[in-house]
Amino acid sequence: MGLSQSVARLLRCGDGDLRLGDVGQDSYEEVDRVALGGNYGWPVVEGMHCYDPPTNCSMDGFTPPVWEYDRSLGNSVTGGYVYRGSAVPDLVGKYVYGDFISGRIWALDVEAGTGVVTNTELADTDLLIASFGEDAAGELYVLHYSGDVYRIVRDPVASEPGVPAAEAALRLIGPNPFRAQTALSFRAAEPGPVRVAVYDVLGREVAVLYDEPSAAEQTVRFDAAALPAGVYVVRLTEAGGSASRKFTLLR
Repeated sequence: MGLSQSVARLLRCGDGDLRLGDVGQDSYEEVDRVALGGNYGWPVVEGMHCYDPPTNCSMDGFTPPVWEYDRSLGNSVTGGYVYRGSAVPDLVGKYVYGDFISGRIWALDVEAGTGVVTNTELADTDLLIASFGEDAAGELYVLHYSGDVYRIVRDPVASEPGVPAAEAALRLIGPNPFRAQTALSFRAAEPGPVRVAVYDVLGREVAVLYDEPSAAEQTVRFDAAALPAGVYVVRLTEAGGSASRKFTLLR
């Protein structure tokens, strides 16, 4: 698909406009309506709020975001696509996007003519949502930072056939967020080699928690005393597929 075709598909939102996820600075993430020559206010405003100066700023000439959310819902918006598939009819024409840190996925709809905005949460996942993708049929995919790819289906975020459901394969049983140690349990989908490793947000392996055959549920601890604070991903890999979970280490 060429660039002009891609843009044309994105332009056909419910209200005929192009949407863009815009990462915030300190307090707000936003979704913008892209217009030729549009000025979205940075660094004077962040979302719909004054940033520099922090109060009494002038918003004259700025295009406000279509939608914004604060740190209670996420920390880094990941822009997506307008849904054009057939697997989830209720999403057709809506802008599907997510948040890299919180793992939430939403569908944003702007009613043509009235401009009424509806933002619906589709899923609250443990994924580090790095990007979205679209296939030739208009179906959407979610890219986890660890490398896993999930397809959006009628049930919020489901794995492809042959990949065990993450909830059944890998489960957090210790505190999260945590300060030094936490724990998790896992169960392989079938007998055979199992590897459970921890990665930082840059995709670097920082610990291996388990690497041997396993046919029963196991419990392992994650000692992060030597690691810096931040977000980490633990990933289980086995013959039947893979599953991931996200940890937050505090200091």
